[in-house]
Amino acid sequence: MKTITRTKYLYLFVDEVQMCPKFELAINSLYSKGKYDIYITGSNAFLLSVDLATFFIGRYIEIHVFPFSFQEYCQYYDETGDREKFFDEYSIKGGLAGSYAYRTEKDRINYIKEVYETIVTRDFVQKYSLTDTLVLQRLSESSWITSATLLLQTRSVSC
Repeated sequence: MKTITRTKYLYLFVDEVQMCPKFELAINSLYSKGKYDIYITGSNAFLLSVDLATFFIGRYIEIHVFPFSFQEYCQYYDETGDREKFFDEYSIKGGLAGSYAYRTEKDRINYIKEVYETIVTRDFVQKYSLTDTLVLQRLSESSWITSATLLLQTRSVSC
């Protein structure tokens, strides 16, 4: 009889782990067995903070995922034509690749609003136990408007 030894890791993907109380204990327990290659994903403010780093000192690699740049947007759509027109489309659709799956502008806008609500409103309100969400909402909207204004003023189109 031949014995098979497992030399590869088992991959474990955990999403929205912060919703489980004391999740770090479970993750550390699994990690200590030496069998698992563990990936923790999410967009929650807790996962973006230094708090998470204290749970897994020296045992994690943080990977930032950003929206598409204009150049990446061009590559995604394999665009080589009219860059001005394409930039106009990009400025409307934005860089959130998840929104590209939606066929109508209304559905795309709803998706982007849901992402916004999840990250800015729910996650920060939950993490910091904020009671006055109106101030946070107005502040974030103001920063979006300022960013959009700066983008339009310094508009450069290059792929």
